[in-house]
Amino acid sequence: LFKHEFNIINIHVHTNVVQPQRGTFDLKRVDEMVDFSEKNNIAIYLHTLAWMGTLPDWIKYGNFNESELREILTDRITTILTRYGKKAKYVDVVNEAVAGLDSTGNIIWAPGVWLNMGWYQGKKYRIPNYVVEAFRISREVGGKDLKLIFNQYGNATPGAKMTDATFKLYEELKYEGIPIDGVGFQMHMHLLENGDVAEFNQKIKGFPLWTQEGFESLLKRYSDAGIEVHITEIDVKIDKQPATAEQLDQQATAYSQILESAIKCPSVKTIKYFGFTDKTFLKSRGYNVTATMFDMNFDPKPAYWSLVELL
Repeated sequence: LFKHEFNIINIHVHTNVVQPQRGTFDLKRVDEMVDFSEKNNIAIYLHTLAWMGTLPDWIKYGNFNESELREILTDRITTILTRYGKKAKYVDVVNEAVAGLDSTGNIIWAPGVWLNMGWYQGKKYRIPNYVVEAFRISREVGGKDLKLIFNQYGNATPGAKMTDATFKLYEELKYEGIPIDGVGFQMHMHLLENGDVAEFNQKIKGFPLWTQEGFESLLKRYSDAGIEVHITEIDVKIDKQPATAEQLDQQATAYSQILESAIKCPSVKTIKYFGFTDKTFLKSRGYNVTATMFDMNFDPKPAYWSLVELL
C-alpha cells in the first residue's frame, strides 16, 4: 500500500533507538528502510539528528560536560550522515527547539540536556551551541545537496506562540551564517467537537484556531521571505470514538485544505503524513483515535478520497 500511494518516506533515526549506549549504533532497521526506499524510488527524509525528546538515559542522566556533549553530538551526526547523507534528500537537523517568545521578543528555548553544551554568541544573536553545531556538522558531513531543515510543532497557525518563534529562529540562523535550508511544519491537528480545527498544542482555551485562510497567509509570509517549507507530520485526530460520518467528512475537508494550500504555495517542497493507517497510529502511546487517511483495515477513508480528488 505504501509503495503504491507515496513517493517520500520519513525514516526515524531517534537517539534512543539507534544509540543504545555511548559509542554504539544499531542501524539495522534504518538500513532496511533505506534499502526499501531506494529499491522503490521513494525519496528519503531523515528525522531527527538533535532533539530533546527520545534521548536514552545514558545521555539524559550522564552528567556530561560541554565538551563531552559536543563529542557525542558530533559522533552521532557524523555516523548517520556518513552512512545516509548521500542517499537522503532531506533531514530534520534540529527538532522542537523553541517554546515561544518572551515579552521582549526573544526566543524561549525548549529545556533539555543539549542546552548544557553552552551558547553561541554571534554577531547579533545568542543561540544554543547544539543548534549551531548540529547544522554546521550536518552541512560539512552531509554535503551541499542535502537539505537541512528545522522542524517544529504548533507553528502553522498565525498568532500561536511557536509560529513567530520558528520564523525568528530561521532568520537568526541565516543572519549568523549558519547553514539552514528550510522550516518544517508538523501540523498535528485535532478536529474539535464543534467541527473547528486546532493544532496539537492549541486545544487550550484562548489559543487561536487553525483556518485555511490563516495558514495560507503564513505560507505567503514564508514564500515572500524566500524560505523553503516542508509539511512534515500531518494528522487530523478525531478523539471521540467511534467517529461519525459527519466527523469523517470534516476530517477529509481539513486534510484537503492543507494539501490545497501546500500546492498553491511555491515555497512548499514536500508534504508528509504522520502514518497512513489508524491500525498503527500512536498505539505505543495508548492512542485510540481516528487520525489518518486509511482505517484499521487499510481501507481508504473520506480523507483519502478528498486528497485524490484534489490531486
